[in-house]
Amino acid sequence: MRIPAPKPMTRRLGWVVFTIVVLGSVVCGLWVGGGHDRPQPEEQRAGRMTEPTERSDAMPLRADPNRPQGTSSFHVYRSDDHGLSWSLAGRGLPTRGRIHALAVHEATAYTGSDDGLFVSADGGHSWAARDIQPGSAVQCFAAAGRRVFGGTKRAGVFVTEDAGHSWRPISKGLTDPNVRSLAVQGSVVVAGTDSEGVFVLPDGAEAWVPFGRQLPDGAQVFDLAIKDTWIYAALYSRGLYRLAAGGGSWQRVGDVEPLRFHVHGESLLAGHNPGGVYRSIDEGLTWHLAEGLTARSPTWVLGDAGPNVLVGTSPEGVSISHDAGASWKPSAAGLPAGAAVVALAADRNYVMAGVVTQDGR
Repeated sequence: MRIPAPKPMTRRLGWVVFTIVVLGSVVCGLWVGGGHDRPQPEEQRAGRMTEPTERSDAMPLRADPNRPQGTSSFHVYRSDDHGLSWSLAGRGLPTRGRIHALAVHEATAYTGSDDGLFVSADGGHSWAARDIQPGSAVQCFAAAGRRVFGGTKRAGVFVTEDAGHSWRPISKGLTDPNVRSLAVQGSVVVAGTDSEGVFVLPDGAEAWVPFGRQLPDGAQVFDLAIKDTWIYAALYSRGLYRLAAGGGSWQRVGDVEPLRFHVHGESLLAGHNPGGVYRSIDEGLTWHLAEGLTARSPTWVLGDAGPNVLVGTSPEGVSISHDAGASWKPSAAGLPAGAAVVALAADRNYVMAGVVTQDGR
């Protein structure tokens, strides 16, 4: 993330606080998404994650989730033109809890944050809290049929079958309760964890089973995506891996190191943090840096918006691609100046963005 030129001391301190908050705001998140500091070369070689986390391999300087978040606040914005312009929504959402993930399924929208889980029946304009295990930050979502799944930081996975009104745990078999990412292939749910790899929940099952072999030990699965019969797992500085849906061994794909990974048609999009977005149209054999994003642009989230693709970054906010991720241009009209977009979700009629701002912007 670019930090403004060091002029007044108060401005420098404000951006330092803002940077720390953003680094802790995206999990799964990164968190449908779910925050990561810039990886240093020696940390990349050692395979250590730089996202603020409670893991012992994290950087010593990290955001404390129990510490007040200074002057930063969290909001939901809505777009009705596939990401071209934005307006403030999110009435009823707390503004101090980090927004980790957004989702839309059928007529209901979902927000996962440090303050718990919230649902909206009016396209994200107003929100109501829903009971889930106290103290469980919701980091990611996925939907299979009528069921919507929410992955949490400390309590595994919860599921609803009534549009978010009630939730129950469905975590049997998970050996790591910190679920960073979720995806669905048909009626099978896939979960990426913080330290125990990938699990699947077969159709109709109530227990998760480990999936695949030979991921790096202790790998943090920051993102998951499905293309045809392949399941992709983004491990940030440990690389991108994929596995056939039938199981077997995970295989490294190219030399990209995505915090975020997205499939749009035949395009594979690997979002680096920092480093812009890399694109492959040959199943990951070759990758090219997309035009319009600098090598310093941090990728917080990738998502579809109708025919377009959006990337959440900072301090630019959001950029849009009309050519499946080959090129990008800013698309932050209506967002606060200097905002970071850290979560995205869309249906056919609208797009939602989770935004981190400095108060007064």
